[in-house]
Amino acid sequence: MERSCGIGGENVFAYEVGSTEWVEQNLVNLGSKAVVYLNVDCAVQGPGFFARATPQLDDLLFEVTKKIKDPDSEGLEVYGTWSATNRSIN
Repeated sequence: MERSCGIGGENVFAYEVGSTEWVEQNLVNLGSKAVVYLNVDCAVQGPGFFARATPQLDDLLFEVTKKIKDPDSEGLEVYGTWSATNRSIN
């Protein structure tokens, strides 16, 4: 079974807890149950695909993007378009 959680509120105001503070308050529970933390506060911006990850997730990111068809480039997967426009992943 897949489980995920999301945190909104990275800015701390008097009435809300920021994401860093929330993680600090729940560190024991997260340490025993969480597998990965994805920061997607800028999930969509501009045309095309771009992603960056900790090096331990690079292979997973490459593998997944090779399985997704690029809706803007017929016959190509997202990885093909991404690698053609970003030399650092080749």
